[in-house]
Amino acid sequence: MDIIPYAWYNNKDNFENGAVFMTEMFSLPPIGTNCYLYFDENSRDAAIIDPASGGDAVFERAKELGLKIRYILLTHGHFDHIGGADRLSDICGAPIYVSAEDEELLSSPEKNASAQMSAFPVKVLSKVKTFSDGDEFAIGEKKLTAMLTPGHTKGSACFFGEKEVFTGDTVFCDGYGRTDLYGGDHKEMRKSLAKVLPLLKGKKIYPGHGEIRDF
Repeated sequence: MDIIPYAWYNNKDNFENGAVFMTEMFSLPPIGTNCYLYFDENSRDAAIIDPASGGDAVFERAKELGLKIRYILLTHGHFDHIGGADRLSDICGAPIYVSAEDEELLSSPEKNASAQMSAFPVKVLSKVKTFSDGDEFAIGEKKLTAMLTPGHTKGSACFFGEKEVFTGDTVFCDGYGRTDLYGGDHKEMRKSLAKVLPLLKGKKIYPGHGEIRDF
């Protein structure tokens, strides 16, 4: 499996001193989804965001870094963001979280678009937990806060950290997510963008596809 790791360091001094980075990105099949390994460097607690596939490889990297995976967080329920969630949950024991509005997509290839766009149907068979707007996930001394941003799907979400935002398919560096799949709504997307874009200023955005950048 072709997994391309990407490491981001806080600053040049940390890089030169060999400090451990806080976020790694894996570009995963089938369509180059960005999967993120986000962790607290002191406690070694971690979350994995949007495991499209490659559960074993992402877990091995977490183990190599001495991390304890506390959560598997899904920004939304499309097949290219959920395909590795079952396997990861099986091998690390971490719960899978998705918004209540997108829970139905996980078990339906027709609704999660794998029936239309993938060579095989994708389902999440594990028991999942749901989150709501404003729910927080503690990761050591860090936390990620969920913000619902419907439009790409009914239950799309962004996860806000202190200096970073994992935007899923709501916001990319060069645009925003499509709204023509199940649960998509262009009017809702416009409302979500009006809400979330002002909050991205001064933060680094980690989108579901494409480049990472300062906003």
